[in-house]
Amino acid sequence: MKQRQPFFKTFDSFLLKNWLRLFALSLIFYSHFLFYFIWGNHDWGWVKETTPILSGLFEGRFSQFILQTILTEGKILPIFTIFFALLFFSLSAILFIEIFKLQRKSFLYLIIGLFITTSPYIISWLYFHFITLSCLSWPLFIIFGYLLLIKVPNSSHPKTLTSISGILFLLSLGGYPPSLNLICCMLFFIIINDLCFNKLTPKFVIKKSIPIIIAIIFSVLGLVIIQHYLTKYNLQHPTYNTAQLNINTIPQKLYSTILISLKQFIITTSFISYFFKYLTLCTTILSIITLYINSPKTIIHYTLLTLSIIGVLISSVLTVFIAQNTYYVISQPRIEFFGIFYIYIFSILVLQKSNNAFLKNLSYVAIILLILYNTNTLSYAAKIWNIGFKSETLLADRIITSIEKHKNFDLNKKYTFVQGGTLDFRSRFYLPKKSEKLDSYTLTAPYIPWHLPSKAYKFYYPKDFFGNDFDIFWSYVNPLQIKITNDLYQYLDNQSKPWPKNNSIFIDNNTIILTLTQDGKQKGKQWIRNIY
Repeated sequence: MKQRQPFFKTFDSFLLKNWLRLFALSLIFYSHFLFYFIWGNHDWGWVKETTPILSGLFEGRFSQFILQTILTEGKILPIFTIFFALLFFSLSAILFIEIFKLQRKSFLYLIIGLFITTSPYIISWLYFHFITLSCLSWPLFIIFGYLLLIKVPNSSHPKTLTSISGILFLLSLGGYPPSLNLICCMLFFIIINDLCFNKLTPKFVIKKSIPIIIAIIFSVLGLVIIQHYLTKYNLQHPTYNTAQLNINTIPQKLYSTILISLKQFIITTSFISYFFKYLTLCTTILSIITLYINSPKTIIHYTLLTLSIIGVLISSVLTVFIAQNTYYVISQPRIEFFGIFYIYIFSILVLQKSNNAFLKNLSYVAIILLILYNTNTLSYAAKIWNIGFKSETLLADRIITSIEKHKNFDLNKKYTFVQGGTLDFRSRFYLPKKSEKLDSYTLTAPYIPWHLPSKAYKFYYPKDFFGNDFDIFWSYVNPLQIKITNDLYQYLDNQSKPWPKNNSIFIDNNTIILTLTQDGKQKGKQWIRNIY
């Protein structure tokens, strides 16, 4: 059999054709999202204006808008934003398969590629258009970095390849820090593949891993240093994205990380059902058995393999260990996209690399069933998002109309605007299981912004009558920026009513208060009573 050439000599017509085929098929699967322009609650300002290259610095994401700036001049564009995102993500899928030297069959590459590109984990990146392109592209940066690293042992320029890989990892971390999960998972995937299928000695596997570890350390240190200086010069604000690990909580965090690394295989979330979870769990368990069967029968091989499998599990939820507030990272599809999702893919590759014909055929069946599930799920999500977007924008239109008709409203004034509470309509049309953990970005996050909600209300309006603007939970409403009159006090304390009742809107010479929900009413009352 002809020996396979290094990657840069084998990116031939086979890979090119299958990349373009996979990309074309992916466009069909995502055609609704591609042509029906729907944006999430962070996107209103970005859609209307642009995403300047340095506008992600406030949360430490210094490379977040690099690709968008290069390709679309920082604009969020219908068709093109998702087009480029799928183009790069399809390439990452093909290269992920190629990096583990699967048998070169177009059908095999395409069906595994389709399972990857149609996965329900992708949906969460389509809600926020301002990060759709970047976050679907970071896997390509990471996988390309590993393609360079696996060439290091036979390269005459090992330091150059290691450095370039470290920079690629750094860019992905600077665009979305949870990409660290995938960076670390890939290290252990490579080790496992070398042990069980390439039959390399543990000593050589460890030696081969040193450049990878150096590249990872370089990228993490680079991220820490950059964020340090961003904070020092007040360019980065303390948010859940940038919180650092508290050393005192390490023992407890390690326990909870190990626990969630196992529980993640059975926890269902929005648009990810028990069928998907248990079928992928079965392929994962079978792949682990296959790895032990294919591993050389020595204690040191079994030990290193076991440690690597544990390493994969921990790496897949590494952000749970690092983050101070784990609410934002536990069982969130956008985080699992960089972790458990790639465990599923690697498990399928392991079964395909097995010499057991039954396991291969079983993995074929699993892939086909998962693609059918993905197709149905994408269609269902498109339906829910479409109805939800229309419903919430119609609600915004009704609210603006009610403000216009209010007796105290003057279009020529600028008002401080506060919205109390929020309503999402997508979840009203979704049929969830009671045991599901509803993910905000795929289902419950409203299209009206949580922060600066007036961005949505003034989006279509001919004149901007909004002055100061605050969040919807009264959390950051500065009393120094609101002229608190006796009428305003009385309204918040005992007269406000949730929408659409008559007293849901309050307007005086300076302020507009929209009480949208009962929760918003209670938060407003609490806010005013904390002041007086």
